[in-house]
Amino acid sequence: MNGKVIIKLIAGFVFCSLIEIGFVHQASAQMRIGFNYQLRNAVPKKGYGISLEPTVYKHKKLVVDTRGFFGYYNHNGMQTVGDPKLPADTFNRNIKYYVFGIGGVARYKLPFVNPFISLGIGFNSYKITSRGYVTIKSSYLYNGAVGFEVEPIPYIKPFIEYRYTHSTVRRFQVQFFKPNNSVGRLVVGFKVRL
Repeated sequence: MNGKVIIKLIAGFVFCSLIEIGFVHQASAQMRIGFNYQLRNAVPKKGYGISLEPTVYKHKKLVVDTRGFFGYYNHNGMQTVGDPKLPADTFNRNIKYYVFGIGGVARYKLPFVNPFISLGIGFNSYKITSRGYVTIKSSYLYNGAVGFEVEPIPYIKPFIEYRYTHSTVRRFQVQFFKPNNSVGRLVVGFKVRL
């Protein structure tokens, strides 16, 4: 990925995070930062993420946070294509996938476990490199998630969630790669209260 695209992605994440921080009420200001590992049901399958979650509303056991998120996935592999009657063509293919956006999270505090749901919007970008060609495709997305976090230690909260994402990317094929518009992912990680 060229430097301009990386700068745009980082600037977008920082901008979304600053917007979120602006909505935090000073009386109940509480910020959480999350680190996670993600498994998708599409290529690339494995990735890492980071999120910022300032609290914007508290009422008894209900807590509402906003969320700024960023994820990175990478896939390197050999691709073999060709007619079964002819010799196969094998080549190396690298796929990088970036995603960032904002959303809302509603948590219900129970003893030792906090179930939550979230909704969000964002932006994703694919960079496919193979046979000396580089292709970049980007689109908007929306997502929803359900999950829970546990409270073994006061300031560290391990969590697990299932997130469904639907992208507006038009179906395209580059070097025998077709991205999925609808993708599910399992996310596991931890959040640290600042």
